[in-house]
Amino acid sequence: MAKDIPMEDMMGGGDHQINVLRTSDRKMKTSRTDTEAQQTTAGRRSERDSETLDDDAKAVGFSENMTTLQCFWLVTKIATPPILGMLVYILVQLVNTYFIGNKNDPVLLGGVGMGNMLINVLCFAVTQGLNGALETLVSSAFGQKQYQSCGVFLNRGKVVNTILMVPLTILFLFSEKILIAVD
Repeated sequence: MAKDIPMEDMMGGGDHQINVLRTSDRKMKTSRTDTEAQQTTAGRRSERDSETLDDDAKAVGFSENMTTLQCFWLVTKIATPPILGMLVYILVQLVNTYFIGNKNDPVLLGGVGMGNMLINVLCFAVTQGLNGALETLVSSAFGQKQYQSCGVFLNRGKVVNTILMVPLTILFLFSEKILIAVD
């Protein structure tokens, strides 16, 4: 504040000080008004977002008067398929390693490790990457209540995964010859 007021006015002229203070008061009132307007807009926006979230929650099956146990069972029903999918993903490697590990042959165990790596890199990683993009598109379409688009995205994803898996299957069929040729 002191740098806005000339030195001679600070020593004796009070009119300029009063004008500077009035100007700063107006600036503070304006900034308060702007802040209140921003908060009001943000409040309206958050109310609108919460209404949208409520509609989406109702579309999935949630309601406002659900008990904790009902919410738990609904979340369990929604989460079970992805959990089972991830368990099967892990079981493929676990079962191979378990049965070959009981043979006590390090060469066989190394072969299973190499096979698991090939399956991870050429099959699981590719399909999970493509399906990760598919999850984004389907979630967006579901949020916009475009349920037909969800089905279209799902079917297109199946076609793309199938087309991509054909060359990878051929690669797996000839992997022994390819690895021997590589040395």
